[in-house]
Amino acid sequence: MTTNLEKIFFNWILKYPEYFKNVYGYYFENEDIKFVYDCIKNEYLSSTDKIVPKQKEIISLVKLYDKENKITTDLIKALLKIDFDEYRDEYVAPRFKSWVYYNSTISGLMDSYEDIKGLDKTDFNKVQEAISKVRENIDNAINIQLDKGSLGLDFDDPESHDQELEVNKITSGFKCFDAITEGGFDRKTFNVFMGSPGSGKSLTLQNLAVNGAMAGYNVAYITLELSEKKSMKRVGSMRLEIPISEYTEKSKDKEYMKERIKEMNERNGDSLFNTKPGKLFIKEYPSGTATISDVEKYVKQVREEAGLSIDLLIIDYIQIMGTEKGVDRNMLYLKGEHLSVGLRAIAQRHNLAVITATQIAKEKYGANDMALNDMPESKAIADTADSVWGIILTPLMKAEGLYHWKWLKLRDCATDYERIAFKFNKEFLRLYDDSYINSTL
Repeated sequence: MTTNLEKIFFNWILKYPEYFKNVYGYYFENEDIKFVYDCIKNEYLSSTDKIVPKQKEIISLVKLYDKENKITTDLIKALLKIDFDEYRDEYVAPRFKSWVYYNSTISGLMDSYEDIKGLDKTDFNKVQEAISKVRENIDNAINIQLDKGSLGLDFDDPESHDQELEVNKITSGFKCFDAITEGGFDRKTFNVFMGSPGSGKSLTLQNLAVNGAMAGYNVAYITLELSEKKSMKRVGSMRLEIPISEYTEKSKDKEYMKERIKEMNERNGDSLFNTKPGKLFIKEYPSGTATISDVEKYVKQVREEAGLSIDLLIIDYIQIMGTEKGVDRNMLYLKGEHLSVGLRAIAQRHNLAVITATQIAKEKYGANDMALNDMPESKAIADTADSVWGIILTPLMKAEGLYHWKWLKLRDCATDYERIAFKFNKEFLRLYDDSYINSTL
């Protein structure tokens, strides 16, 4: 870190004084710059007009605080002498942000060390308390806002009104569903499918995972019920078009599987998926153990280790997730609220769509119709969800290879249709040939 670069950063803050709140004097290694910066920052933050002092005002301020006369007028003038016409913003901005993030993180780590050192290592409650404080310190350190735009959208700016559907929508792979939802699942949303045991909740989620990946999106499928291998077998049959009855045997042939995967990645696809496939990760957690924190850590792990951002996060399924310490898992409303709000927050923080499933109330098992109030803990999960869909599969429909999805809640879409009908291919476990069913039927 050179003094000249610190001088550039010092003047960058004077140019963009909103950074005063993020940068502390001790970030500067040069003692003279540190002293002058603190004088200006204190004056700026304590003022009512929030105007950066001019050069003569700065000289007067420094003289006021510099009791030992270490900072000369010539030094202050030299420090303030930066012509940003000689520097591109693209050169300064990323270096400045990197410098701030680095120092903020170091500061957070040092604060964390102070919070945890000297503790009785065997006192569980105190250690847990300290760990919470450490997390808070680190979160505060790495989640600082350095980019403009934190005020939200400006109503008077026409650009703010563009819904950017091509960026914010993730296709379901089903034409009727995408038509009803104006393009598929919205990013930053929490979406729920509800059904009876054996109604195809996992198959529905797996079909959506495969469709998302084939459309070019990166998908994380978290399984809490089936093992990773069982889930991979189902998804592999769907995506590689290997009959499920032959999958176990064929998967033993590594050269065959390598060739099938290569063909899939090179495949142009049909009219829906004419793009390079995205990545699909399958992660298993034992039932009742995966918490909101665990899920978010996994999303971050994929970003850090694979260098990829998740677009579609699928949880199979919400009711068998674990809760954080302090949440009474026996109180269904509180558990449902904690998990649904937590998953929606992950969707918002990481700009992805979350899809999960939940069981329907026992008295509605196998029914040919359902409503939103048939969801256990519906007040918590249903109220939080941006969309809720019912999976309807009666014994007769199962025999005929038919499925229905009924929309139970849509935040901002309108439709004349109550249900979408699907055919089911038992050989490849695929839902296909979707069509509308009018609400009057």
